[in-house]
Amino acid sequence: MPVLKIITNIPKGEMASDLELKLSNKLKECITQWKEQYFTIWLLPGQRIIRGRDNSPNAIIELYCCAAFNDTETNRQITRLLIEFSSKELGIAQDRMSVLLYRLKSDCVGLANGTLVSDLVPEHTDLHRLSS
Repeated sequence: MPVLKIITNIPKGEMASDLELKLSNKLKECITQWKEQYFTIWLLPGQRIIRGRDNSPNAIIELYCCAAFNDTETNRQITRLLIEFSSKELGIAQDRMSVLLYRLKSDCVGLANGTLVSDLVPEHTDLHRLSS
């Protein structure tokens, strides 16, 4: 159920038409606990954003997930991977990007038919075992 959202002032027309698929593939490297069928990629191009009083190309990358982001080193690796990949794909300098990681409670994420993620996976389950 990971949701990757990229908010940027890059116009939609300057993004690769298959960027969502590329991001989904890259996300598999970051979030191994979940199968790709549960990934959501959400792009918000053409936003009015300034960073440091400068409106040159920049982006905010938000990643929401249950049962993730539990240790600092993994968070660093996720951040590095997402910024390096997004910088290359969007042509934005790495120092003009930020990553925000949001660890969601599994009983606060709803799916079809009123199912909660907590109905499927207890909050403290090791999801690495479930991805195979």
